[in-house]
Amino acid sequence: MRARSHALARAEHTAYDWLTTVAQHLGTQDCDYAFRVVRAWLHAVRDRLTVEGAAHFAAQLPEILRGVFYDGWTPSRVPVKTDVEDFLRTFCQEAMISVEDAPKAVSAVSAAMRQMFSAGQLESALLQVPNHIARLLRPDGAAPTVPRARSSSVDDRLSEVERQLRGLTEAVRALSQKLEREREPAAASSIG
Repeated sequence: MRARSHALARAEHTAYDWLTTVAQHLGTQDCDYAFRVVRAWLHAVRDRLTVEGAAHFAAQLPEILRGVFYDGWTPSRVPVKTDVEDFLRTFCQEAMISVEDAPKAVSAVSAAMRQMFSAGQLESALLQVPNHIARLLRPDGAAPTVPRARSSSVDDRLSEVERQLRGLTEAVRALSQKLEREREPAAASSIG
């Protein structure tokens, strides 16, 4: 039992070290705040990666943060396509911060992660993320300003059409499965 608690303590200590580094980049000593922002950042990045990309990315994380990374993940629904505004809104809700604070927080976590990951790991992951989101995730402080109004760019419209198409596909799949289940008992009773 003692060896297990020692291993758990080591994993906890490593996760705490990472959170402390993130807190320093955020300019705070509040590790609870740092944890919320890290969790939101990890989920935001995870959901824009392919399944294989997410696995490679998670391998760099300490054990406890790897669990946070995978918490609530639905691999069949990635990569999620979104615009910057929706990305920030989702990030802010999970991190419990304001939209105005989000670009700085995202950039700070990215800078901390770049420092703790193997060389090139963050950049490799960001190559898999759409450019408009990757620019926000870059730790060089080049985060775009928070959009004030939804733009009607082609990318935004395409993202919306893709989102609606995914919803329609799910609805058709569910309807098809329901019809198939209803047809099976009818076919069985006509045979008997």
